[in-house]
Amino acid sequence: MFGVSDKKHVLKFDLWADPNISGEKREQLKSGQPIFISGEFDFERVKLSKLYPTSKSGKIYCDLYAIPLMHEKEMSGYLVQILEVTERKKVEAELIQYRNHLEDLVEERTEKLQKMVKLMAGREVRMAELKKVIKKLRKQLKGASIEPIANDPLLSEINEQ
Repeated sequence: MFGVSDKKHVLKFDLWADPNISGEKREQLKSGQPIFISGEFDFERVKLSKLYPTSKSGKIYCDLYAIPLMHEKEMSGYLVQILEVTERKKVEAELIQYRNHLEDLVEERTEKLQKMVKLMAGREVRMAELKKVIKKLRKQLKGASIEPIANDPLLSEINEQ
């Protein structure tokens, strides 16, 4: 995972010299508290600090768990577990991007639906107005002794009102 060709380079590794661990986390560990770090691991920082020779470059994401080992109230070492989570981080980022895209699509479609509902509501109001006008015109025609003849599907609805 760290591009080390010989384990002698990491045996007795000085955790305190690792530039990827913050001073706050180092102090926690020194005081006997376990630590958890989830973040970026930069191989260029390792090379610049000359911590150990590595064939790796660039950055990876790791979850690091470190627990101090105590013997008779003295710290005798550390139990360290490191998991590379670069792929998980990439997938999480893609999921966030996809979710944001879906939110944009939902917002866009919601706006279209709202416009359509407003348009349809406006048409309903206009149809109600036209029905009143037709009813009034029919009354005027009947008042002038003219029987309106219309092939209108709304005719029965108008007569009922």
